[in-house]
Amino acid sequence: MRVEVLIGMVDAIARMWAGDKVPAREGGERLQALLPQLLRACAVDADTFMRAFEAASGP
Repeated sequence: MRVEVLIGMVDAIARMWAGDKVPAREGGERLQALLPQLLRACAVDADTFMRAFEAASGP
């Protein structure tokens, strides 16, 4: 459950920045900096997150 919530949060943040016209590269850098904090806050390990994120993103 936590992983799905975290994926939703990351997606919402990315969409918000895109709506604010933050360049994709800068948005990616921001997410990379923010992700470790989000993982800790949600008690999700990086491998679990990446597997779930890739599965949610589709082929």
